Amino acid sequence: MASSMEKPLDHRYRGEHPIRTLVYLFRADRRRLAGAVAVFTVKHSPIWLLPLVTAAIVDTVVQHGPITDLWTSTGLIMFILVVNYPLHLLYVRLLYGSVRRMGTALRSALCTRMQQLSIGYHSRVSAGVLQ
Repeated sequence: MASSMEKPLDHRYRGEHPIRTLVYLFRADRRRLAGAVAVFTVKHSPIWLLPLVTAAIVDTVVQHGPITDLWTSTGLIMFILVVNYPLHLLYVRLLYGSVRRMGTALRSALCTRMQQLSIGYHSRVSAGVLQ
């Protein structure tokens, strides 16, 4: 595929599937992206319990169940909310750090390529087309 020293614009993109292009561009941050996927899964897995907890609360109220069941459900919901905040911060740090690094590398490579173009090319093509 590509050597480790290859710059983003040295790679050929003709006819390549967009997912393969993203895999190529994020090749340096694969571990961080895998960590972000794992943290996202752990972060959102308690949300799957919310319908069950809500049903337990409704059943307790309708059937005039013990108040301890309401406190247990409330404690579970509070635990989900408390755990969500630090896991979201970790997720954002892992994912968007990788996105920012890839974007910076891609913009730098584009600027380098634009500087390599001839002066005649720049005089023939309008600034809007270059943008």
